[in-house]
Amino acid sequence: MAFFYCEHDNPKKHDPRSLLATLLHQVLRQLPAGPWDGLEVDPFSTTHSLESLCSSLKTACNHLERTKPVFLVIDALDECDPATREELLPLLISLGHDSRLLLTSRNEEDIWNALKSFPLIAITDQDVKNDIRQYVSRKVRLLGNGDSSARHVEVGDPVLLEGVLRTLREGADGT
Repeated sequence: MAFFYCEHDNPKKHDPRSLLATLLHQVLRQLPAGPWDGLEVDPFSTTHSLESLCSSLKTACNHLERTKPVFLVIDALDECDPATREELLPLLISLGHDSRLLLTSRNEEDIWNALKSFPLIAITDQDVKNDIRQYVSRKVRLLGNGDSSARHVEVGDPVLLEGVLRTLREGADGT
């Protein structure tokens, strides 16, 4: 598996070159000894063209596929600006034809239009809220029950426990 998390506040985390070079670097590190020995890729290099990085990534994935399945995960693609996405989406689509590719994004029209021929799973705000509610409830109830993995926290008052749950759920705001 190789992954990249896009962040709009960090230029290195939404640059197409950085994204492809980082994925390539992660895949190369998983390859057994062979034709890739000694090849080091600077994850934030700007000396390679996008096309050459994408081609190298496809080749590296094909080599790694001989030993184990390869999954490429790009999270928060919507964090890239539209001009970057316009440059990046065709390359990602070409990767998706040869690899197991998982892209996550908010509902941005350009992304959805580019990927409409691929299987899409939409997750609603309500889905996220339900997941957060379940996760927070489970974790806080474990704390309230004296779970041994919970360090220095014990909530014995059920009213306080419910107040903590409500505050955490409301404060999560879908993230």
